[in-house]
Amino acid sequence: MTIPKKIISFLWAILAAYATTAIVLFLLAFIMFKFDLDESVAQFAVTFVYILSAAVGALVLGKQMKKNKYIYGACMGLIYVAIIFAISLITVGNGSILSSNGISTLMLCLCGGLLGGMIS
Repeated sequence: MTIPKKIISFLWAILAAYATTAIVLFLLAFIMFKFDLDESVAQFAVTFVYILSAAVGALVLGKQMKKNKYIYGACMGLIYVAIIFAISLITVGNGSILSSNGISTLMLCLCGGLLGGMIS
């Protein structure tokens, strides 16, 4: 596979991951509103969304790549979390990347990407 095709594959995978994020977070917001759930449920659900979205993006990418799917999946997880950290840095303006929560988010997205790459 040529380099431009790989880039397009990564862009489709990122689009799939963030579409998954948007849909699942919308459903989460609706469920929390409808059933008046606690904030601790939202924190757990957002963590689940990170893993699920990275896995979906890696799954889409792995279907397009023929070799080393788990490595591409891990790269997908890292790209997914890097975009999240960049948006967080722009909007919030602090270095929460190096906090324990930021590191655990990085590891969860990496593992979600690995999982999606292995499944594909």
